[in-house]
Amino acid sequence: MTVTELIGTEIIMAGSDSIHIYDGPADSPGWNRITLNMGGGLMKAQADFDAVAPATVEIPLKDERVTTVKHEKKPQPWLAGVWQLRINDISYGFFKTKKAATAEGLRRLAIMDWHASNEVAGNA
Repeated sequence: MTVTELIGTEIIMAGSDSIHIYDGPADSPGWNRITLNMGGGLMKAQADFDAVAPATVEIPLKDERVTTVKHEKKPQPWLAGVWQLRINDISYGFFKTKKAATAEGLRRLAIMDWHASNEVAGNA
């Protein structure tokens, strides 16, 4: 599935635990933009293509590639919390709770795996 085929469909997105309608790539790479739908329904999201996947992608309940590390205190005062998310030993930020870090890690991993399988199928 290509970026144009994904526009207008329901997606999961790194950094959000909600389902959104994909509205194409973000204006600024690396930044997500969510448009509220005041009339109800799903919000539209603009995000980098590699940060989204169709909402039909299954998010695993557990995966050994996702780990969390609890620090005694936040390494920097502006970080969200003491729980550090790591996927394959790469840090993906800090979270207030282990549950939030794990959920974000599993969602990101599902997105990464979908893109990897999409590339193998020649659809990227």
